[in-house]
Amino acid sequence: MTQQGDRDRPVAIPAESGALQLVELPPLVLPDLSVRRWLPSPELRPWVDLYWLAEGQAPSVIQAHGYADGGTTLLFEGLDSTQPEGYWEARPYHGVRRFAVSHRAMGVRLCPGGAWQLAGGRRRGRYLAEVLDGEPSWLTPLAEELAELLTLGQRLVHLDAFLCRLAHDAGLAIDTVQRVLPILTQSEVPVAAWQSRIGITRRGLERIFERQVGMSPGQLALAWRIKAARQALTDSTAAIAEIAVDTGFHDQAHLTHAFRRIVGEPPGAYRRRKWSQIYNRR
Repeated sequence: MTQQGDRDRPVAIPAESGALQLVELPPLVLPDLSVRRWLPSPELRPWVDLYWLAEGQAPSVIQAHGYADGGTTLLFEGLDSTQPEGYWEARPYHGVRRFAVSHRAMGVRLCPGGAWQLAGGRRRGRYLAEVLDGEPSWLTPLAEELAELLTLGQRLVHLDAFLCRLAHDAGLAIDTVQRVLPILTQSEVPVAAWQSRIGITRRGLERIFERQVGMSPGQLALAWRIKAARQALTDSTAAIAEIAVDTGFHDQAHLTHAFRRIVGEPPGAYRRRKWSQIYNRR
């Protein structure tokens, strides 16, 4: 398991205009593909989860699994070619999804509600899916600007600076979704408590999440508990029953039922598959 000191290791990304202190997270290693990850500037973190770069041994498209967590992905491909493109690759979904990741793809993983705000959802008054289908006017020019830069460091600096300016120009501020997200991580807090915490009716809160996130608060809370269980199954040897209780489920049967429905396989099978991938990489 990665130590906290490693997770918070600042990495200076050199650029012509200076250096940007980005925190590089441990890489996510998939079969035939490694994904490097960096945290964005602190002012962007309520909306932007991380930046990532997919690296493989050869130009190829890798099949990977994606699991619901309420986030959205802004993907850039062909940055080393004459035809760069940027598009919204992933939308919120409620179960497992298989998707393709190309060699040398670069992306931005946005927090729940982040894509809606950065893409102008408030200004357009639409639901998240409608906003993403329209694609903001800055998306293609941004991909072209990134393609003109020659190094990873320059691209990361430019991407982070662009999103900071975009957030500033859009007047982004901590909204209802950002205030509720920390509550969702507390499994001991019942859904009924959200109303008193933020002064909004439960139905009003559900409408906000449906518009900005594409999932209800309850769906997102369950997705994050499943995400915590997946991490524990991969990183520890703890018994599944223990993991179930630690991640807010009543017992192992409760976890297994929800896990199978969302992930598509029981916890034990998921753990064996992930451990097999880790073992085969050694």
